[in-house]
Amino acid sequence: MENEEKLRKRNLITYPLGTMGRDAVYALINSYLLTFVLFTHSLTAAQLTAITGIMIGARVFDAFNDPIMGNIIECTRSKYGKFKPWLLAGILSTSVVIYLMFNVQLQGWKFVVFFGVMYFAFSITYTMNDISYWGMVPALSSDADARNQFASRATLFAGIGGTAATILIPLFTTGKNTIGGNAAYAYGRIALVIGILAPLFLCITIFGTKEHRDTAQENKAKEKFSFRKLVHTIFRNDQLIWVAVIFLIQQIGNGLIVGGIGSTYIYSIYGYEGGLYSLFTTVGMSVTAFLMIFYPTISRHIHRKKLMGYMAVIATIGYVMIFASG
Repeated sequence: MENEEKLRKRNLITYPLGTMGRDAVYALINSYLLTFVLFTHSLTAAQLTAITGIMIGARVFDAFNDPIMGNIIECTRSKYGKFKPWLLAGILSTSVVIYLMFNVQLQGWKFVVFFGVMYFAFSITYTMNDISYWGMVPALSSDADARNQFASRATLFAGIGGTAATILIPLFTTGKNTIGGNAAYAYGRIALVIGILAPLFLCITIFGTKEHRDTAQENKAKEKFSFRKLVHTIFRNDQLIWVAVIFLIQQIGNGLIVGGIGSTYIYSIYGYEGGLYSLFTTVGMSVTAFLMIFYPTISRHIHRKKLMGYMAVIATIGYVMIFASG
């Protein structure tokens, strides 16, 4: 029992720390990739439209990519378990992809084609490590309360990593603090730094955590992966399809407001300098952090379905206020 407690405490430290670099990667892509493209490449309206279509297409692709990757991981058998090999492969390949994405010198349609290949590659590689990371939670403890601790602490550290990147990136890519005095060069150096830090942080999880191996789950992993069976399962599950559609719409809308219209508006009106976009995202992140901390208390007093309705109304009012502000 004493060893079990020591293992739980060790996992509570080594598991959450691993996600800080991963979420810095996600913040770089989700919040600043479109900004990088707009302000460092000379593209026509048709080329920008093509890039927008690629980004939306990748979100649709994720609806199929995520469950397929989840099943592949579930069927994996190795002496290192089923999660850690994919964690390592996923984060290393993701680092290579983001470095290439932010350091290429191409312009015009050549860049659009390259962007499409890299963006879909990112969808695959990041999904590889993201699903394996969060899939580890049940393997870290058989106790439900302990699992909740792992998940909540990992969410907290994910927020720290993502928020730090979201705040710091504009400070070193705009204005007088721009690395190398050039936004394109600055983004390239930042991608390199994050591409190095992400695997280093995740190594804390890979080498520091110890999983509880479930014999029943190990036997289940021997089952062969069937793509046809997976597709049938998805399209026969109405609730799963609706959740996927809703999540797709939410992701597109959030990406347009935060990483697209929000950043472009601020840079166009106030100039591509200073930390105004950092302030814009910090306010949003602060509200998110507040809800993350107090959600358990709020959910005990308000039913989840009703709470979702309230949040949808508040979000809608917020978007209307943004557009109405001029």
